[in-house]
Amino acid sequence: MNPPGATCRICASSRVAHLGRVEYLEGFGAAVFDCAECGCRFTSHDATVHERLHRGRTLSYYDEYDRLAARCQPLFAAGDADGLKRELERWPKYRFIIDQVSQAPVDARLLELGSSRGYLAAYFILTGRSIRGVDVSADAVASARAAFGEHFCTSDAPDAYGGGPFDIIYHVGVIGCVADPIALTRDLLGKLKPGGRLLFNAPNKNALRLRHQWWMDTAPPPDLITLFPEGFWRRQFAAEADVEETVERVTPDASLAIATRELVGMPWHSPTARAMSGRALEWRQPRSGVRDLLARALAKAGRMTGFARRVAPRPAEFGLLVSLRAPTR
Repeated sequence: MNPPGATCRICASSRVAHLGRVEYLEGFGAAVFDCAECGCRFTSHDATVHERLHRGRTLSYYDEYDRLAARCQPLFAAGDADGLKRELERWPKYRFIIDQVSQAPVDARLLELGSSRGYLAAYFILTGRSIRGVDVSADAVASARAAFGEHFCTSDAPDAYGGGPFDIIYHVGVIGCVADPIALTRDLLGKLKPGGRLLFNAPNKNALRLRHQWWMDTAPPPDLITLFPEGFWRRQFAAEADVEETVERVTPDASLAIATRELVGMPWHSPTARAMSGRALEWRQPRSGVRDLLARALAKAGRMTGFARRVAPRPAEFGLLVSLRAPTR
């Protein structure tokens, strides 16, 4: 049963289904909804949480952002652009941005929204590109400025978007965390030059892999609050931009493991809430007895027989790779 007046936070439709409630972090319980109109799955938005997560490294991937910045800083200081590129390209989402930006003229003006601790922008700085990085977290911006220079500011600074309009705007790991992803995308398209490009990755709802799975354990609310279905960006923006949407796939072995869990009907277990204690937290599904043993046995047999190569590639969780080109007017 839906709460009274429930509507989709993304498209405002009333055609929403209340799936249940999750609480990964103590005190941050969230109702999970699914929209039959736009296809998104969503929870509520908390505008105050990102500064706390950056400062406290509460979630495991925030801790990884800090480690990544620490690995990138000496490469930046040494002027080792190739080494910095190799470090970043271990993540497909950063490789996507680097590949796309590399096609633009060297004098293209860049804006990174959600620049975190500055490691991705650092590569473009080192290769002589003009870039501005903005982030909601003052802690992240201070860290980026200390490591990579005065190219960064908070998103509420008076000159946050100075230097526009831009040739390329990009963001990584941002769109699933904002209150109104459609409005944000339109606003960013408006900050582009005619023919400019907006690049980003988005969490893929189609990557929910377990039976009755409500959410991705790898990125819980209140940080990640929207999952998007494949084709969403083309449907929403085809009349406003030239849209390209690519679905990143996981490796054959990972696809086989997913397929075997699907075959045996592996259930999803709602998370147990954990305290925000300053430790890097992550959530894993508990073992599921006979189903888990059967899935692992089937996956092993599939690898030994070569069947893994015939399994349909499964989508990566954060691998909706999107490019929107603004009209040339």
